[in-house]
Amino acid sequence: MLRLLILLISFSLFAEDPFYTPATDKKNLDSQVKITESLPNVLLIGDSISIGYHKGVVKNLSGKANVFRPKTNCGDTNKGVKSLDKWLGNTEWDVIHFNFGLHDLCYRHPDAKVYGNRDKINGTISVPIKQYKQNLELIIKRLKKTNATLIWGSTTFVPEGEAGRNQKDNISYNAKARKIMVQNDIIVNDLFTISKLLPEKFKKTADVHFTSEGSARLATRVAKFIENNLPTTSKHRDVKKTKRPNIILFLIDDLGWNDIACYGSKFYETPNLDQLAKEGFRFSEAYAANPVCSPTRASILLGKYPSRVGLSNHSGSSGPKGPAHKLTPVPVKGNMPLEDITLAEALKEAGYKTAHIGKWHLQSHYDTSRNHFPEKHGFDLNIAGHRMGQPGDFYFPYKSKQHPSTNVPDMEDGKEGDYLTDKLTDKAIQYIKENKDTPFFLNFWYYTVHTPIIPRKDLQKKYEQKSKKIGLDLKVTGTPVLKSMARAQQNNPRYAAMVEAMDENIGRVLTTLKELNIEDETIIVFCSDNGGLSTGTGPNAPTSQLPLKAGKAWVYEGGIRIPFIIKWPGKNGNKELQAPVCTTDIYPTLLDMLKLPAKPRQHLDGLSLAALMTGKASDLNREALFIHYPHYHHINSMGPAGAVRMGDYKLIEYYETGELELYNLKDDIGELDNLVKEQPERAARMLKKLQEWRKESQSPKPELNPNYQAAKDYRIKK
Repeated sequence: MLRLLILLISFSLFAEDPFYTPATDKKNLDSQVKITESLPNVLLIGDSISIGYHKGVVKNLSGKANVFRPKTNCGDTNKGVKSLDKWLGNTEWDVIHFNFGLHDLCYRHPDAKVYGNRDKINGTISVPIKQYKQNLELIIKRLKKTNATLIWGSTTFVPEGEAGRNQKDNISYNAKARKIMVQNDIIVNDLFTISKLLPEKFKKTADVHFTSEGSARLATRVAKFIENNLPTTSKHRDVKKTKRPNIILFLIDDLGWNDIACYGSKFYETPNLDQLAKEGFRFSEAYAANPVCSPTRASILLGKYPSRVGLSNHSGSSGPKGPAHKLTPVPVKGNMPLEDITLAEALKEAGYKTAHIGKWHLQSHYDTSRNHFPEKHGFDLNIAGHRMGQPGDFYFPYKSKQHPSTNVPDMEDGKEGDYLTDKLTDKAIQYIKENKDTPFFLNFWYYTVHTPIIPRKDLQKKYEQKSKKIGLDLKVTGTPVLKSMARAQQNNPRYAAMVEAMDENIGRVLTTLKELNIEDETIIVFCSDNGGLSTGTGPNAPTSQLPLKAGKAWVYEGGIRIPFIIKWPGKNGNKELQAPVCTTDIYPTLLDMLKLPAKPRQHLDGLSLAALMTGKASDLNREALFIHYPHYHHINSMGPAGAVRMGDYKLIEYYETGELELYNLKDDIGELDNLVKEQPERAARMLKKLQEWRKESQSPKPELNPNYQAAKDYRIKK
C-alpha cells in the first residue's frame, strides 16, 4: 500500500505540481571541495556502488567538471521516483549519470538476519520488473526535463552466492532497462560487463560490492563515459556541446576487389572513390567474412564470424542439395539473434541517430514478417530494407512481375524513369540534411551492383562509345576455374554503367557533406560484401576479377577479397595499408575512432584498425583469418570449402574430398602454385588451426549425403 501511495504521489507531482527545489542543493548533495563556475556540472545518481566510485570519478574529472552525488544511497526506483526532484534541486545539470537496479531486484523478508533483511529464499522481490519498468519511465521523463545529457549505468554484476539477489534477475532487469534507454536515446554505460570481467581480487566474496581497487576501475570507466559527453563549458555559459563525428557506411553489393579504378580497373570509372582513397586509408588486403552477401552483412553489424550465429549462407537457405551433391550442407539461420548488440545499437547507446537505407537481406526469405528488419536491430529509420537480396527492377516502380517478393518497399513516391541508385541517394541526402546538427549513423547499403544488370541508359551508351574509342574487344571470353568459367576481361558496358552510377551517387553524398560544412566531422567507410560476380557455367558473368582467382561464392581470393576504404577526418590519409583485415573489424574500429568503450564479448572476432591508420602499429598481431562456406552454389564448382590465412600464406580445404591447397599470396595472388607438397608441415599447422577454429566457433562441416549419385553430380554438363 505504501508503494502504491508513493507512486500516486509521484504521478501527481510529475504531471501537475511545480518541481520541488530546496533552498540550497548543498543540503542534499556531496561535491568536491572547490566548485568552478566555468566547468560543466555532473550529477551521479546511484546505489552504494556509485558511492564507492564517486571519489574516483571526482579525481578523474578534476579540472574538467564539477561532480556531485546525493548524500544518501539512492536505493530502488520507488525511492528514485519520490526523491528525484530533491536530488536534482535547482542546479543546471550538463550530464547526469544514473542507475537503479541492485535494490529493486533484492529479495527481502522481515525476519531475515542479513543486513537489509535480505533473503532470496523466503523473501519477496523489492520492486517487480513490471513496476521497475514503469518507475524508470517516470524517472526518465523527469530527467529529460533537465536537458542534460543522460547516461544510464547498467546494474553491476551480482555473484550467485549473494544473499539477497539472483543472477537471472540481474540479467533480466538489465535487459529491460537497456531496452528502455535505447528507446529513449539515452547513452548506455555497460557496467554489468565491466564489473563481471574484473579480476576476482577486486570483488568481494558473495557480495555485490567491490574492493577499493575494483571501485577505482569502475570510476575510470564512468569518468571516461562522462568526459566523452561533456560540453566545453557549463550550461549557463550557453556554449554548444561538442558533437561526436557522424558515420556513413557505404556497402556495395557484389562489387569486386578491382572493380574500381584505385584498385586496378582500367575500364570502369570511379573518380569519387578514387578521391576518397586519396583522402583516406585504402586497405589492399581486406576480406569479406564470407563469400556471399548476408553472412558478411551480419559480420559488419555483429563484429563476429557469421557462422558463430548460424549465418553461413544467404536467405536462410542451406543452398542446393540432393542426389547431385555429395555433401548435405549445414543448416542455416536466416536472422541475426535479437539478443546480440548490433553496431547500430551500440551507437544508439552513445546518443546517435541511426538510419538504414537500401538492401538489408538479414531476414530469412521464408519469414514474411518484419521481426528482423533493421528497426528491430537498432535503426530508428529503415528505407527500402527488407528480406530479399535483389531489387525487382532498377527502374521505378522497382518491381518484378515474375518475382514479386523482390519488389523494393518504401519507394512508392517515384515516377517513370527514376533509377533506384539515384533515388536511394536522394533519400540519404534528405536524411543527412535533416540530421546535420546531431550525431548520426547512416548505414547506406546500395542494391547495386547486384543482378539484375540493369544500367542507367545514359551511362550504358557512354561505355559502349568508350569501348569503341579505346578499341576494346567486347567479345566475351572466359578462363576455366575447375569446372566453371570466369570472365576474362572487364569489358561489359552495362556493368561499367552500374559501377559509375554507384560512384556518381556516392559523390553526391560527399558533396552534400561539404555543402553542409560537416565533411570534417563525418567518418566514411566504404566496402563490398563479397567478391565480384565473375564465374558461372559460361564466361558471360558481369565482371572479371583477374588476376584474382574465381569470384563471388568461392573461397579463392576473387570471392572474398574486397575494396575497403576509411576516411577519418583529422587524420592524414592517402595511405595504402597492406595488413590483412576483415569486415568483422569495422565494429570495434568505429568504437575506437569515436573513443567509445569496446564490447569485446560482442565483436569478439574483430580488431580495431585505428592504430594502423594513425601509424601507431604496422600490423594487427592477428594470428589468422578464417573463411567458412559449408554450402554449394550454382556458380561455384569447388563445392563447400574453408580457408585460413596466416601471414602471407593461405590454406584451402575442400570439404568434399579433404584436398588441401596452400598458396603464398605475397608471391602468388592468383593462387596458381599449390605449395602443399613443398611445405607439408606448414599446411598441417594451418589445417590444425582451421580445425580448432571450427570447433571453437561452432562452425561445422557438412556431412556426407547418403543419397548422393555421382552420375548426377551438379558439375556434369547435361
